[in-house]
Amino acid sequence: MNAGKLAVLIGLGLCVTTSSMADVTPDQSGYGKLFDPEDQRSISSQLEGSVAKLVGSPNNFKVNLIDARGAQRTVVLPSLIAQVNNIVWPSARRIAVIGMVNGSGYMVAVIDVPQARVLDTFLGYEVTLSPNKAFVVFVKYFQPYGVSGQEDRVRMYDFSRPAIQNRPVKSSFPPQFEDGIPVYPVLTVDQEAARPNIERPDSDAYNMASAFKWSDDSSHVLFVSLHGEHELALVSAIPSGQVAVADLSPTCGTHCLWVRAANVSILDHGVALDLEGTGKFLGKNEHVTVREEEFSSLDRRDKH
Repeated sequence: MNAGKLAVLIGLGLCVTTSSMADVTPDQSGYGKLFDPEDQRSISSQLEGSVAKLVGSPNNFKVNLIDARGAQRTVVLPSLIAQVNNIVWPSARRIAVIGMVNGSGYMVAVIDVPQARVLDTFLGYEVTLSPNKAFVVFVKYFQPYGVSGQEDRVRMYDFSRPAIQNRPVKSSFPPQFEDGIPVYPVLTVDQEAARPNIERPDSDAYNMASAFKWSDDSSHVLFVSLHGEHELALVSAIPSGQVAVADLSPTCGTHCLWVRAANVSILDHGVALDLEGTGKFLGKNEHVTVREEEFSSLDRRDKH
């Protein structure tokens, strides 16, 4: 990807995460297993001689902080966390604990290391950590039961920012899950606040059609989004706020509703991916290459 068009270079972090389960190989999100609280794996993460170690049990987890001199302090995690998937160090002063509250919902707890306390927590779906540990991208949370017409609103959390700067949107819709900086669809803050992510008509709902894919240097994240039933787009977003999209709708025509994208690969001057289920009877798969010049930048009229 061209740096001026789709990417901003971000320095790599210096975090090491270890696990007692040799057969667990975390993916790009940092997770190596599905939701299974009864089989919680041991997690320990270290940075510059300091260690953060998970202790406790589901819905009663704690993190032991051990500094380079061996002094130990304990931070109690929110009781909603039923499973911890990862502990990472965005910086020497911050720890992010990425856990799950149920089979699909995630909770992230941000710990202030010097003060040994939880600074912030937020809920989301599809929480995906950047390789440099500086950001997570996720789908805005909504109640998992008793609602319909859910919309996948993509958000990003910047661990270098204070909590209030990661919540530019103030909504009156209960319950309020306005965590993270809006990424996609590209709306103003006022439009974000006025548009609920539940009870959306199918013709105007945005839904994820792929997993999130971060670039190796954490400069941008890619995903495929479906708007309504016919508008399929490949989205590239950089942490500073710029968003660019490439139209994939011609590949599926009037049959985009059930299309899923997989095997997303970032090339020197574009993106390659597989689109599954593009045919009339959902049996057609296509390999697509999107050139860099096919992306168009979207103007976020309200800067965050």
